[in-house]
Amino acid sequence: EAGDPGSAIVDYRGSLKANPQNTEAKFGLSEALTAVGIQAAGEANNEAGIPLLEEAAKLDPKNEVAFTKLGEIYDARGNNALAVANYEKALAIDPELSSLYLPVALSQIEAGNAAKAEIYLAKAEAAGGELADIRFARAVLLVKQNKNDEALAAFDQLASADPQNAAVQYQRGVLFDK
Repeated sequence: EAGDPGSAIVDYRGSLKANPQNTEAKFGLSEALTAVGIQAAGEANNEAGIPLLEEAAKLDPKNEVAFTKLGEIYDARGNNALAVANYEKALAIDPELSSLYLPVALSQIEAGNAAKAEIYLAKAEAAGGELADIRFARAVLLVKQNKNDEALAAFDQLASADPQNAAVQYQRGVLFDK
């Protein structure tokens, strides 16, 4: 149903109340809840979007958009386990969502899952992801693994490739200039 997603939610809920087997209404409601959930979350990934997106995903377990946004919200909130779970559900539905590989890798790094992080970093690289971001994530992974000599070399390589990159300079300085 085109138009206002809020009105669509009311209409689809009414249709489902009248006929709980109405799959068109179920998928329409999922789509409308996803739109409103994304709007409620906004750019800041506000947790207000979570219940709407969770309901959308429950109504349509193949709603990769809802799972992706849930992953982003949980990631922004520091809940790596739920971020990864939702990102992986989205990827299971649509393996072509290569833009999720790096966020999943970063969440895996934060969760301490080095092997899984490396798998997703390799996928991000194979999919043509931003090489500097992937290399930065690999350097952080090396730090988390206490492979400090390799990490320092990785940060030095990044710093020499992009001397103006403040994030690389800062991270290298915090970790190694003591």
